[in-house]
Parts: sequence; C-alpha cells; structure tokens
Amino acid sequence: ALSAIVHALCKTGDKIVCIDDVYGGTQRFLRKQVAPVYGMNPVFVDFKDEAAVEKAVEGAKFVWLETPTNPNLEVTDIAKIS
Repeated sequence: ALSAIVHALCKTGDKIVCIDDVYGGTQRFLRKQVAPVYGMNPVFVDFKDEAAVEKAVEGAKFVWLETPTNPNLEVTDIAKIS
C-alpha cells in the first residue's frame, strides 16, 4: 500500500514524514528504496514530540503513521497530528 501511495503522490525531492517507530519493513522501504532510488526524502520523527512533528510536516508531501505502532504499540492521536 505504501509503495502505491508513494508512486501516486510523490516525485523526486518530495519530503515524506514518518513515525519513527514504524514497522521495520516500512522503514527499510523508505530508507533503502524511496530515498536512494527515487530521490525522495523520508524523515522519521518521534510523534510523541508535538513540536518535532509540527516542524517536520512543513513542506511534507504526506505523513505516514501506524497506530498502534509495531513493535512498541505506541498510540498516536491522529486528530492531533492532522
């Protein structure tokens, strides 16, 4: 699903904000495929830090989060992030 979203919405140079406690396969895809192959900029942020999230989302094409996260089962307030 993430691959389809990235290819549909993003182009080279776009920033993607992602929760730092994301599933390992998702993190690997963003770091090892999206960044070097497609030239996009994934930024991993601790979503418990509201100031960091607010700063990171500036200029971002989209925000990717999982709630609860895998593996730590952290819960993000989606309404607050949006």
